[in-house]
Amino acid sequence: MLKTIFFYEWKLLLRNKILLLALILFTAIACISLNKGVRYYNIQKTEADTVRVGSQRAYLKLKNKFNTADFSQAKRLDIEGVWAVDWSLWEYAVKEENPLSAISIGQNDIYSKIKRTRFATEIFSGEQDEFKNPEQLLTGNLDLSYFILFIFPLLFIAISYNTASADKESGVNKILATQKFSIKGITATRILFKWLISLAPFVFTIIITYLTINSYKNFTTASFLLWVNIALVYATFWLSVVLFIVNLGWNSMINILSLAGIWLLLLIGIPGILNSWFQYKYPSSTQQQITKLRDEKAKLYELPLKDHLLFFSAHFPNIKIDSTVTDTTEMRWYSGGIMELQKEKQVLNNLANNVKAQTTKEEQLFWINPVGGVVRAFATISGSALQQQQDFENHLMDFKLQRADYLISNHASKKHFGKEEFTELPLYKSADGTKIPIWKYLLPTFLLITLLGVGSFFKQHKLNY
Repeated sequence: MLKTIFFYEWKLLLRNKILLLALILFTAIACISLNKGVRYYNIQKTEADTVRVGSQRAYLKLKNKFNTADFSQAKRLDIEGVWAVDWSLWEYAVKEENPLSAISIGQNDIYSKIKRTRFATEIFSGEQDEFKNPEQLLTGNLDLSYFILFIFPLLFIAISYNTASADKESGVNKILATQKFSIKGITATRILFKWLISLAPFVFTIIITYLTINSYKNFTTASFLLWVNIALVYATFWLSVVLFIVNLGWNSMINILSLAGIWLLLLIGIPGILNSWFQYKYPSSTQQQITKLRDEKAKLYELPLKDHLLFFSAHFPNIKIDSTVTDTTEMRWYSGGIMELQKEKQVLNNLANNVKAQTTKEEQLFWINPVGGVVRAFATISGSALQQQQDFENHLMDFKLQRADYLISNHASKKHFGKEEFTELPLYKSADGTKIPIWKYLLPTFLLITLLGVGSFFKQHKLNY
């Protein structure tokens, strides 16, 4: 039966010029989505590579200065001072590129992956004034995951909503009833065929995607196949939705209105309502906290010298300070610099904790916002989830404190900061990526697929054609 029905549907497909044109159009949209995502990724990658080359060049230039430094020269402080080294090093932290981010909605569409490691440069930048939320399902950059999430269901709904109702309305089902196969089985098989046809643009584009990005650095076939499996789970979810609606026995108009309503509810209505509630429940205080931080930092250097000396002694207990011979201006800058970093890290932690509370609640609400779970799974497997972005920034913040401690302690405890000290200077190294289980995000989708499948099965047994 399966072979016969597929052959029949295939002949209908070849005769339907409009459907063939639609498949070609949707394939073109999928390819455009891929092209735009990959192009955006390549722009970011080129920028990151340029920064890395520039950082390496600056490091070698500064190293050469220390190799030839003459500490009797009057201008030695041009390279020996704490802030001179920190500035001249010109090093950047670059979040490791994941090729799958070229086809996934995620934080890489919003936040910068390139940040200065200079401890005197604040980690907060313009795009962090307000945290964005990938589960809002905003359009963002047009990429392949956007095509799968938004456009694929529309194509499948358009060609399958009247699979059973059109036959019933035209009287064809009476002829089908004379066959030895059940009408319910024929209908389910025809919808399955149309689902496979709807997947054709995606399958074609996936092949092109693999050929395009498989040579990129950090690409792994296992991760790519996992990404494809996530997309197939989502596609299977829509197969179960359409089967369930069609098996209710409604007419074509009610079917299309019901399916369109479900699409609007899952991809726009529920995410919009939830995120309005999140904004109320977890109001962003980022701007206020950053403004307050900058006001506090400006007042640090007005503290009495004794406060700076006490702080310095507490932070560097192994360094003995003789206040009678120590440059007081320099000591204020040393302690003030560390105080700034500590306050900056505290604000970063506060903001991260607030977002963590919100994202934890979002995960609990994936049971009523299953598409949000699919988006989170896409973002996580591509290394562009919000938690992974914050892990990158926290790692950078810890490194800035480490760099500051090394420079200040060596300048304060030694006569000269020379070649040997520069050679041991800590350089930024990317942290290992956070391993986050993604299948928990898809559990609501699996449950819905199961419930809709069971509902379709029992409803088919009650249908009376």
